[in-house]
Amino acid sequence: MRKRKSPVVLLLVLLLAGAGAVACFMLDKGRVEFVDGPYPDVTVEFGERVPLHSISAVYKSTVFHRAGVPLEVEADTLPPRTAPGEYTLRYSASYRDAAAEGSYVVRIVDTKPPVLTVNDKEGTYTCWDEVDGDLADAVQFSIDGDYITLSIADSSDNTAELTVVRDVTPPVLTLGDGLLDFTCLDGVDGDITDRVQYYESHGYMYYEVEDSGGNCAEASRKIEKGQRVVYLTFDDGPGEYTEQLLDLLKQYNVRVTFFVVGTSEYLDLLPRMAAEGHSIGAHAYRHNYKRVYASDEAYFEDLALVQQEIAARIGTETKLIRFPGGSSNTISRTYNVGIMRRLTREVGERGYTYFDWNVSSGDAGAVTTTAAVVRNVKNGILGQRVAVVLQHDVKPFSVAGVEEIIQWGLEQGVVFLPLTEKSTAPHHGINN
Repeated sequence: MRKRKSPVVLLLVLLLAGAGAVACFMLDKGRVEFVDGPYPDVTVEFGERVPLHSISAVYKSTVFHRAGVPLEVEADTLPPRTAPGEYTLRYSASYRDAAAEGSYVVRIVDTKPPVLTVNDKEGTYTCWDEVDGDLADAVQFSIDGDYITLSIADSSDNTAELTVVRDVTPPVLTLGDGLLDFTCLDGVDGDITDRVQYYESHGYMYYEVEDSGGNCAEASRKIEKGQRVVYLTFDDGPGEYTEQLLDLLKQYNVRVTFFVVGTSEYLDLLPRMAAEGHSIGAHAYRHNYKRVYASDEAYFEDLALVQQEIAARIGTETKLIRFPGGSSNTISRTYNVGIMRRLTREVGERGYTYFDWNVSSGDAGAVTTTAAVVRNVKNGILGQRVAVVLQHDVKPFSVAGVEEIIQWGLEQGVVFLPLTEKSTAPHHGINN
């Protein structure tokens, strides 16, 4: 028979075993370790991918977790395209009562200089930096004889420099036989004929051009017999027929001048007029002789009102004006004797240029047919080297004759231009 151990013995064995387990547990204190740590610092160029360390950690103990228990790591990161500088990234892990932490430095550096480029033909340059972006406005220039040096330093003190040959030779502007017969060649820009600006003034045609290097060329010539410049002008609008007229002018690439009235219902056409190269002049706010010519002050108050309407639509006032009835009108004598003599002098002192006309279509008087308008305008143009033609775009029969006038004029070699402050300004005799 096997002898049973006494209860006392069993109790002693169990107590001894439990005590050993407790002792082992107390001796088996764990720790957190980072695999392959500590991690070295990182240096990377701005804009490149930052190679952040892949950090892992385990919990180890002598008895129970010798192989290690994988842990979740909390680690800092960087947002995309972080600015150059030094950034300390911290990481940590914990398990029960054990914890560990560490850090490493990420250095984002900017060693690339800005990129300077120059377009000689267009006379433009650009400057782009990976960190700072567009630095064109910060480019510095120095001139040494025929050379221009462009230089720039970015926020990280990386510098770029570019030297180009300075263009000091003006374009060659050559005039042909016709008033619009000219060419312009430039040593750097090539053919810049399309850049030539031209205008008429006091019987002469003037031509001006500037190349990309800022070199200018100009020429002029007298308008000879048989050559004609024509300014088509339209008063009292814009009106319900003006948009039709604008479409026609665009078709023939002809630019004219509109002397507008401030109370027109069609003033929203002014931006189109300006955008398509037509000149805009001030005629009156209210085309009311009694109110406009009541006094000198009344005239300039009316002029200020129409200027406000013009500026509200095209962003600027105009220096071109035409008196209601023209400077030679006699109706103003009914309301204020001598006012036209004073006004014609004072508008000039205030910086305005006033225009009468030397060719009348007659559409404001007895003429009521398109044929008569066309006949009057053609005959009037033939008698002038520089013709300023009066028509009204509120008269449908007058607008209807414009296409024939333009076609005939182009066949005759007429140059159609919009008025400018430099244009020939025919003035009538003052009758009041």
